[in-house]
Amino acid sequence: MNGAKLYQVQQEMCNISQGASDISTYYTKVKSLWDELDDLPACSCSSAEKILKREQNKKLLQFLMGLSLDYNTIRGNILMMCPLPSISQVYSMLIQEEKQRDIRSAGNFLADSASCCLNIQGTTLL
Repeated sequence: MNGAKLYQVQQEMCNISQGASDISTYYTKVKSLWDELDDLPACSCSSAEKILKREQNKKLLQFLMGLSLDYNTIRGNILMMCPLPSISQVYSMLIQEEKQRDIRSAGNFLADSASCCLNIQGTTLL
């Protein structure tokens, strides 16, 4: 990878955030940038395992920093884990959280609809 391409990918990495995307879309964008950066040769020295773990933690932190504020609580819980979980474990946790939020918001919609139907013109139907 030449210097200009490396610069471009690193700049994209610095500016990426979840925004209005769901977790899966956000993760896919981040992962594609990581894959471009991982195109460099791997280290085979005695410190390779420590270097790999440091890189994985760096990627995890980049991913967590880009999450929307809606995920502050789960982000805090993840950051308190020792050792830090893998990116794939965090991705699974966030997907589960996102599904739970979808279920809760669907439940709130149904409850609001039911209360609307029960109270027509001030008369309770049940």
